[in-house]
Amino acid sequence: MSTNLTAIYVAATATVTDYPTRLRSIDWANAANQFKTLTVRDASAAGTVIYQAALPAGGSSNVYLDDGIRANNKVHVSVATSVYATIVVG
Repeated sequence: MSTNLTAIYVAATATVTDYPTRLRSIDWANAANQFKTLTVRDASAAGTVIYQAALPAGGSSNVYLDDGIRANNKVHVSVATSVYATIVVG
């Protein structure tokens, strides 16, 4: 069975979906010369944390989640200035 996937570019804190979905992958880069974080929540900025990553200075990475992480409400992503990410949901 196939799943429709959607890639969403994130450069600021925002609610990126308004529907239930699964977080499938995250590609991120931290352009700052200091430690930053990336946080994904189910629902709003005060929702349950479903994924959080510590981002090293000047680092980048790809995270692939085979079965995904379920967001029962919607997906909200918090990123610091200088952090850029592509979130894949579906």
